[in-house]
Amino acid sequence: MDFVGFMSSTAGRALRVVVGIILVVLALFGPNWSTALEVILLLLGILFIVVGALNYCLLAPLFGKPIKGGK
Repeated sequence: MDFVGFMSSTAGRALRVVVGIILVVLALFGPNWSTALEVILLLLGILFIVVGALNYCLLAPLFGKPIKGGK
């Protein structure tokens, strides 16, 4: 299975949500980094959670596959 195929699968969705949660927790409760880095981590975490929950794979169109997982 290729990377995009994995990321479009249920396991890939779960991985994106988990990574998103980890990024949000790091941004909110992690070490005292610069504010810009914390905002970037928070936005990336929210993005990963949203695309995982909605079953979108943002890399898929780059490889000629549909953006919506499972198609």
